[in-house]
Amino acid sequence: MVTDQECRYCTSLGIFATTLCDRLFCMMPIRSLSFSLSCACLMASCLCVQSSAAETLSDVISGQAMEEVRRDTQRARDKQSGRQGNTILNPYTAGMDPRANFTQLWDSSRGPELLLSWLGVNIGGIKVRIMDTSRTYEDVYAYARLTDSRKRQVNLKVRIPHPNYYLMVQHKTLPQFTQYEPPKLKVVAQEDVEFKGVPGVYYRSERAHCSVVFKVEKLGIIDLSVDRCENSPLMMEIAEALDIKRLNSKLTS
Repeated sequence: MVTDQECRYCTSLGIFATTLCDRLFCMMPIRSLSFSLSCACLMASCLCVQSSAAETLSDVISGQAMEEVRRDTQRARDKQSGRQGNTILNPYTAGMDPRANFTQLWDSSRGPELLLSWLGVNIGGIKVRIMDTSRTYEDVYAYARLTDSRKRQVNLKVRIPHPNYYLMVQHKTLPQFTQYEPPKLKVVAQEDVEFKGVPGVYYRSERAHCSVVFKVEKLGIIDLSVDRCENSPLMMEIAEALDIKRLNSKLTS
């Protein structure tokens, strides 16, 4: 049992703690475990006034209210760090089906290379060099340079937007997707083309560069281009050799 002196001290501390906690909760939200624990300790002092039985500080802290504070704080920390329980979550794949091929594009920094694999860029007589890949919260991107035995080069770029940015792609407000087509791309001529049943558009730009652009599943885009239009025949050969239907199948499975 507590002594009269201890109870008088606890009573005055409880009044002070109640007033202080009320002010703090009005001024700002609880943002950290240390702040939560501080208020919990002050509130624990208030309990001394209301209880006729003695309770140590450890009894209060281990109580149900304190346990709830611990759980809420840990959930907030887990959400910020990308954890759920003992599992580390990938922020890129939040909300995606973990079994889907599409999700693999976002699983790791090497995911974008799958785009080139699914397209079948290993074409006979063509040397493939991966120039760049990236995975961001906006899209996945792969860029390869294809060179034939005569040193002619074709640039292959593939972009797939993250589902969170589908609306921006649809409204043509995501710059990395608008650069391959008019009006962003300044063209002097264009023509509809088709390769293995997949429609595309052939562009000739103001700078005498030529390209073929395909729209693929998941609002993605493929851009084949040559720095000199005289190399367009090679670009057309590569367009014919690519397995765009397979890429579309992977993106939707």
